[in-house]
Amino acid sequence: CHITRDLRNATVFVSVMGDEDQSRTALEHLGRACSYVRRLLGQRLKLKFLPALSFEPDEILQQERRVAEILEEIRPPADMTDTAGSLCADTEEPESPSD
Repeated sequence: CHITRDLRNATVFVSVMGDEDQSRTALEHLGRACSYVRRLLGQRLKLKFLPALSFEPDEILQQERRVAEILEEIRPPADMTDTAGSLCADTEEPESPSD
């Protein structure tokens, strides 16, 4: 949810489990029920101003999926990592100087 500084407007971000059509339909229904939801909030909350509500799709799940896909694409093959999960170097580490 994002509320403006003057507390007059609030954007509610909504996640819908389903395809794009279902998401669009859900947001349309929420838009039509906005005055009802606002009235319920007014009955339950003690606020100086009751913000006007707008509903927007929450795209964080899609962004997370995309980041996971990108990370999977750039993950090195299993034979390129050691048992600790770090990349194996082809060169040996320099020896410590002896005293």
